[in-house]
Parts: sequence; structure tokens; C-alpha cells
Amino acid sequence: MDYNVVSRRNVDYKSASRRVNKFVLLFNWAIDIFLIAGYLLEYLKGAKTLPYLLVLTTIVIIPMAVATFIFLKNNRSNIMKYVTLAGYFVLYAYVMFTASPDRLHVFAYMFPIVLSYFLYFDLKLVLIGGTAFTLVNIARIIWLMFFLGHSGKFETTDYLIQFGCVLMFSLSLIFSTKISNTFSDEKIMDIRTEQANQESILRDVLKIAAVLDKNSKEVHRIVKELEEFTNVASNAVQEIEKGVA
Repeated sequence: MDYNVVSRRNVDYKSASRRVNKFVLLFNWAIDIFLIAGYLLEYLKGAKTLPYLLVLTTIVIIPMAVATFIFLKNNRSNIMKYVTLAGYFVLYAYVMFTASPDRLHVFAYMFPIVLSYFLYFDLKLVLIGGTAFTLVNIARIIWLMFFLGHSGKFETTDYLIQFGCVLMFSLSLIFSTKISNTFSDEKIMDIRTEQANQESILRDVLKIAAVLDKNSKEVHRIVKELEEFTNVASNAVQEIEKGVA
């Protein structure tokens, strides 16, 4: 394989990895800042206590600070995505189980964050993330229904919708990642096959060029010998002419 092709592919991969890490990190910071701002407003209105706000902020800051440090040290790190996802999972679980029962919309906090990890095309990561966040939703539904007694007919419908949204979102993301990876693998195989064909053609061309070079040298040798023979014959004729004269 051409060294330049391999080198260019490695550079492209490194550049893409750096851009995805940067986007995911900034996106996590943006979501976290909005969450802190929202709960800060609730604190100012008296809906949340200061300890609650401090715990929430701590859960946000610690993993994000670690992830930022990792990114600054190595912007192509493969660890950063796990740190940010784990940190947001803890935050999500905390918010889900501390929100009042009538605030069902908190389950939607998972959608933008989990979706951003699709950019890694890492099926294992998406599978772990989707499963973990789905289990948190199931646990909250069970907690609300069987431990807090919120199991009215309208609430049950809301829980079913919540579970359906989360489950279908996770499944669609998992299968989308799997299909995308399959397409990418097929494309890579096509590229490698095409490169192999090009390399085969190049080898054939080089062989032909070598044969032509060899033949051209042979022709040059024959022409040179013919020229020498012609010169000898010409000199002999001249000597004969001088003798006759």
C-alpha cells in the first residue's frame, strides 16, 4: 500500500477524533451550564435548597473538569468520552430521583447528550449508554408507581409514553450505529479492493516498463554494433579504393 495513502488516512483519523472530542466536550459543558442555570433559578425562587444546588454543581464540575484536563493533555484521548458519559449519567440519575413526581419531562435530559455520542460510531459505547439511561427511567417509573403510589390511569399512560420514548430512542440509536458501522466497513473494504487493483495494475505497468527498458537497451546495443560494422565496412572500402588508385 502506498505510504502516502496510509499517512493521509492516519492524519484524517486523528483530525476527526480531535474534532469529535472537542464537540462532545463543549456540548456537555453547554448542557451542564443550562442545567445549573435552570436549577439556580429554581433556588432563587425557593423551589430548591442551597445544598441541592451545591450537590448538583459538584456532580457537574468534577467529571467535566477531569474530562477537560484529559482533552487538554491529549485531544484525541479515547478515555474522555467515557468520563463525560459517566459524569452525565450520575447527574441524570440524581436529577431523575430528586425531581418531584409531577415533573415527568426530566427524562428528556438524556436525548441530546446520548445522541452526541453517535459521532464516535462506537457501538459498545452507545449500547452501554442507551441501556444505562433506559434502566434509570425504568427504575424511576417503578419507584413512582410502587413506592410513592403514583399509579393513576393518567400517570400510567405518561409512564408508558416515557418508557416507549426512551426505549425506542435507545434502540434506534443502537441500530443506527450498527448499520452505519456496517456501511463504513463495506466502504473501507471497497476502498481496499480498489487500492489492491490499482497496486496490481501498477505492478503490471512496472513489469511492462522493465521489459521495454530491457528491449530498448537491446535495440540500442544492436544499433551500436550495426553502426560499428558499418564503420568497419566503410573503412575497408576506402582502403580498397586507395589501393586501386
